[in-house]
Amino acid sequence: MSASDSTLVGGTYPEDATREINIPSTSGFSGSGIPANARGYAITVTALPNGNSLPFLTAYPACQARPNASILNVPAGSNGSITIYAYRRTDVVVDVTGTSGGSILLWANCH
Repeated sequence: MSASDSTLVGGTYPEDATREINIPSTSGFSGSGIPANARGYAITVTALPNGNSLPFLTAYPACQARPNASILNVPAGSNGSITIYAYRRTDVVVDVTGTSGGSILLWANCH
């Protein structure tokens, strides 16, 4: 279930850039299949570096300071949103690999 794919929507992330992704609102993203009543998400974040080296990609709660980690448990920020930070110019794909009805907690697997 794709939640965000910069190769299709939003374009390539420029260097040293962030983008906020509201996971619950992506249920309208073409073919996402994300249930409207989901409260928890397991996500996989994939970088497509466009020929550049990619030192790191970070997922973290929206509206919070960026941590120095690239793989972490990410409690969603306001309204289930996360922020993706890319150090180098890259495309980023965020896939929802599972949902639950429990509290909002995201497992971000960045690679």
